Amino acid sequence: MLMKCINSGSSGNGYALISDDEILLIECGVPAKEMLRAIDYRTGKVAGCLISHEHGDHAKYIKQYMKYGIKCYTSDEVQERIETIYGEKTIGMNRMHVAKIGSFQVIPFQSPHNGTECDGFLIKHEKIGCLLFITDAEYCKYDFSKMGINHA
Repeated sequence: MLMKCINSGSSGNGYALISDDEILLIECGVPAKEMLRAIDYRTGKVAGCLISHEHGDHAKYIKQYMKYGIKCYTSDEVQERIETIYGEKTIGMNRMHVAKIGSFQVIPFQSPHNGTECDGFLIKHEKIGCLLFITDAEYCKYDFSKMGINHA
């Protein structure tokens, strides 16, 4: 399993968890052409894309990703804001509940960000173990010390 940082920062965020069998994208804040290069154009292996919140550096290119058939996932709370701003409907996930995306297990949780609905993700996969993804957070109210996190 490889975690590839496509870009990180105010100009755009995008990450890919890549295994032999499938890919999970995190954030669609980089143009699709950059994401495609990073995953060697294997869109058929993309299980989905997680989006933490609606800010452009995390969600600006959602329409481009969806044109490639990539399903985008957000918490139910973020879903409405994405639809209002970008006109795209994501697949909603309940916060603090496991969602299965391909062979990835994802638990979205609230991660406060200046009054914006924002989520972090606890991601489990047999090939990587447990990964904790938090971005743009003021703080995290949850204790993950007993979750067996291998990557943060």
